[in-house]
Amino acid sequence: MRNASSSSDALTALAALSVDVQTEARRAPFDVCLKTYATAGRDPADPIVSAGALDAPVCCFGRELGREEVHAGQPLFGAGGRRLRRVVHEALVGPIAKTERRFEAALDHVFLTNMVPYRPVGNRAYNRATVDRFRPYVERLLGTIWTGTRIAALGQNAFLWFAPYAAPGEVKATWSDREHRFDITLDVKIGGRTLQLACIPHPSPLSPFKAQFAERLRAQLRAPESSGAQVRERR
Repeated sequence: MRNASSSSDALTALAALSVDVQTEARRAPFDVCLKTYATAGRDPADPIVSAGALDAPVCCFGRELGREEVHAGQPLFGAGGRRLRRVVHEALVGPIAKTERRFEAALDHVFLTNMVPYRPVGNRAYNRATVDRFRPYVERLLGTIWTGTRIAALGQNAFLWFAPYAAPGEVKATWSDREHRFDITLDVKIGGRTLQLACIPHPSPLSPFKAQFAERLRAQLRAPESSGAQVRERR
């Protein structure tokens, strides 16, 4: 995992978190795709927690890992992830070759993680029990290790993951607002910190909102820092 521009204390905390996640994964079986890890030569209990800079202002938050992510050992590395990385690179670093796949310089400017740091069987979403099982570790990552302030949740599942950290019903109501869901920013409180949460379209080529993805992500990358989020009035 690559974590650029991060303090030694933060990297130590991230390493300790990874050990704790692995311990939890070994405690009881869950629907992890053993075949993918075998072909990648990876231990299926070894989590792929994050990539990018722990002090980046923006965290891009996805659902689960795909096959390419397991092989690369990084979140958001498949087709959708490469599209995301390209937008980050072009917005904050500059133009890059169309053949580029890793976008290493982009990882100095963004933090990448997922709801569950493992690939599920068949790329199906993990059930609620599994998501909740690994929730405390993701909460610890966002609330006490990553030091940025803005979270760009990629699509419905990733956005709804944050429901426990916002005002009751607010996250679900925002997603239900089909006209304005991508315009609204919410305050969420994780680990004693107030973070700014926005939903942006998933970067997958299969997303029905893919045409809006690049513009929405660029807006989050360039948003000014603030002490709290402004919730836009729903019309």
